Amino acid sequence: MRIEQLNLIDFGMFHQFELKLDQSAQLIYGANEQGKTTLLSFMLLMLYGDQGRDRKGQLTIRSKYQPWSGREMAGSLILSARHQRYQIEKHFGKTFSKDTTEIINLKTDEIVPLPPKVEVGEWLLDLNLAGFLKTGFIGQPGIFTNGQGQDDLTEKLVKNLTQSGDEAVSANDVLARLTSASTDLRSKSGSKGQLVAATEHLTQLKLEQQATIERQTAQTAQVEQLQTLSQQRQQRDQIQTKLQQDQQRQQTQQRQQLLQAIQANEQQIQALKALNFQPEQVTTVLPKLQQLVQDAVNAQQAAAVLTQINGQELSLPISDADYAATAKLQQQTTTIQQLQNFFQQTLTPAADQALTQQATWRELTQQQKQLTAQLATANELKTQATQLKIAQQQNLQQQQRYQDLIDLAQQRQPTNSRTVKQAKQQQQSQKFITGAGLIVLIVGLLLGLTKFTFGYVLAGVGLLLAVSSLLRKSTTTSSTTTYSDLTEPKNALQKLQAQALELQQKVAALAPQLGQLTATEQQLQQVVNQIQAAQPRLATAWDRWNTSLEQWQTQLATTKLTLPELTLNTTALTELKQQLALQLANTQQQLIQQLHAKQVADFTTYQVNYQLQQKDQVQQQQWHDLQARQQTTQTALLDYFHQIGHPEITNLTQAQQELTTLNRVGQLYQTTKATVDSQRQVTGIKISAAELATSLKVNPNAIRLTTDQRQQLQDQLAKFPSDLDDQWYQLQHQLQGVGRSLDEIKHDLQEVTETVTHLQTRYQALTLAQTTLQQVIDERRKYFAPALKEKAGQYLATLTDRRYQELLIPKSFSLEVRDQGRYHEADYLSNGTADQAYLALRLAITNLLTSKPEQSSLPLLLDDILREYDDTRAANALRFLHAQSQQHQLIMFTCHQHLADLAAKNGFSVRKL
Repeated sequence: MRIEQLNLIDFGMFHQFELKLDQSAQLIYGANEQGKTTLLSFMLLMLYGDQGRDRKGQLTIRSKYQPWSGREMAGSLILSARHQRYQIEKHFGKTFSKDTTEIINLKTDEIVPLPPKVEVGEWLLDLNLAGFLKTGFIGQPGIFTNGQGQDDLTEKLVKNLTQSGDEAVSANDVLARLTSASTDLRSKSGSKGQLVAATEHLTQLKLEQQATIERQTAQTAQVEQLQTLSQQRQQRDQIQTKLQQDQQRQQTQQRQQLLQAIQANEQQIQALKALNFQPEQVTTVLPKLQQLVQDAVNAQQAAAVLTQINGQELSLPISDADYAATAKLQQQTTTIQQLQNFFQQTLTPAADQALTQQATWRELTQQQKQLTAQLATANELKTQATQLKIAQQQNLQQQQRYQDLIDLAQQRQPTNSRTVKQAKQQQQSQKFITGAGLIVLIVGLLLGLTKFTFGYVLAGVGLLLAVSSLLRKSTTTSSTTTYSDLTEPKNALQKLQAQALELQQKVAALAPQLGQLTATEQQLQQVVNQIQAAQPRLATAWDRWNTSLEQWQTQLATTKLTLPELTLNTTALTELKQQLALQLANTQQQLIQQLHAKQVADFTTYQVNYQLQQKDQVQQQQWHDLQARQQTTQTALLDYFHQIGHPEITNLTQAQQELTTLNRVGQLYQTTKATVDSQRQVTGIKISAAELATSLKVNPNAIRLTTDQRQQLQDQLAKFPSDLDDQWYQLQHQLQGVGRSLDEIKHDLQEVTETVTHLQTRYQALTLAQTTLQQVIDERRKYFAPALKEKAGQYLATLTDRRYQELLIPKSFSLEVRDQGRYHEADYLSNGTADQAYLALRLAITNLLTSKPEQSSLPLLLDDILREYDDTRAANALRFLHAQSQQHQLIMFTCHQHLADLAAKNGFSVRKL
């Protein structure tokens, strides 16, 4: 395949950019950011689409090269392959699945259909994207990762190198067909396939044979069960018939009741018509009549009452002065009663509570004073007790000290005369040392005075010996004296013990007084606690008394009564109570005298009589108004009776009698009509009375079931199974069904068994063929490595001027180069040597893939592959690549000017962007 022309309609930085390519070897040169990588990516995207991230694992080519103009990404290229010229046009959508591709045969101007899910490169080169990236596209040498691309390469190389005949009959195709055929028989999961279906059919036939045998055995039991079900169905139907008949009788009874209600309603309608009254007037005329009659009666009664009042004789006349004096006495009586009620209900209880709490407080405070006086000598007794305890502690400490001194002296006392003799010898020795020290001291001082410095040192030594001897002598003398003189400590100890006994007697003498003192303190604490508890109650009582007193004074200020001053004591409260009672009695006596003078029993009657005298004129006017209202309401009532067709009504009494009759008949009409409507709604019967009478003639009355009989039948019906009919029909079908005979089932069993055996044999043969063919393919693959190794070694020798001539190609396709009899991994060589080794390997694989004449050559897209080469290696590589252009089209990109110059010298066509 050869690419002739690129047309970047909108792709990255390019817009309507066209580039024609040489058919052999060319180098495209340009500085950075001139679009070299963009052109390379465009060709890759046109051939294989955007199938993932770019080679660095970052953005996809589609995302990376969105048009700068913001238009839709699109482009085309012209190429020749398979002895044809094609124009490939692509429009790139947002995702890979939305791309549109069109292939035009330029010789025939026909559109060539592209197989589904196949890219242009796969269709023309018979190589997927991963394979192309490891052969025709050379950007970063050495990238051979395990994956689908490696398997495709290996398979194609094995096919071209080891098979003969038509390429369409490849080992992989045969293996795929064998796998497909075996999968048709049994899937990988073992749940589908012809063999699985035939096996399942065989199992079903065996189950059917067993079920037929069991069905024939159970035929007799099913017949008996069917007879039992038939009897139950018959009994159930009889019970249902009785209940249905009873329901029909109930409906007949309902029809009779409805007919009777309709007839009663018709009678009331006739009664209304006899009163010259239509049924529809019951809900409109009757309420209005009732209102008119009620208005006339009310006016008549009001006029009669006022007439009776006007006819009454009132008591003696009451003047305004008499009424004012009597009202004042009534007001004073009410005020005194209110004060008396407040005094008894509020003021007296508050005073009692305050006096009680005050007495309790005084009693407790008196007890506190008495107990406090009793405790006046408490401090003196406590001081004496404390001093005695301190004296006892000091006495005990002195006794312990003298006892310890006596014990220590007894422990150190010499036990024999030898010890005493040694002590005397030691004293004599110390005396000698003391004398010698004094002599040395005197000599040293004399020498020092004569200006001999050593004399002072000698005087110091003498002083030290004398002092040390004197200290030892003092200690020895003290110890000897202590050992011998114990009389004084023992006498002192006895004196202290006698003093301790005396102190103990004094403490015992104070004990009763201290006990009494403690009881008195506890009693005082209890009284203090009671005082603290009584304080809130006393405060509450005083607050209540003060509040009540303020309310009393407020009420008293609104009156003109003269009462003694109220204080919190029993005498004042009693005097005030008596004064209230006395003033109330006097005021009530004066009020009674005023009422008796006017011949009335109470103030209310007195007040009414006074108001009647004052309002006599007003009452006379009201009486005339009521007389007019009575005449108006009666006239309106009689006019309405005339209007509805009752001119015979001439007074209120006749109207009341007529309304009573109409109300009675109207209520009966409404009651019977409501009964008819209710029964029709409950029963759903809509036919007329005549139709009801006719239906009752056809269905005469019959005796209905009692409640107990109906309940008994319903209980019997509930005992039958709800699916009784389903059981009967299912069993009937089983008995009447023809079914298949055992002979037919055995015949089918024989045929299916033969089919399963045939399919199992075929499946085993396919499995064996797959295994055998796979072994053959693996065996042939072993012979591919020598051919690849030989060709890659030839290319490496050419590239390195025969410096390296042999490559080792492991199964992982990592390279090892032979140098001085040893193989070295290419990654451990220099970058330039490693690049030459990988370039040789890639071109060897590419040429092996396209070794047959009918196969298309690959366009080699080279992205700055000589960047690590020095000038000598670059020149060798360019000559070698130019020789490869006879078989493949070379499209090489670089940003280095010196490589462009070398390429031009070695036959490349150089173009600058």
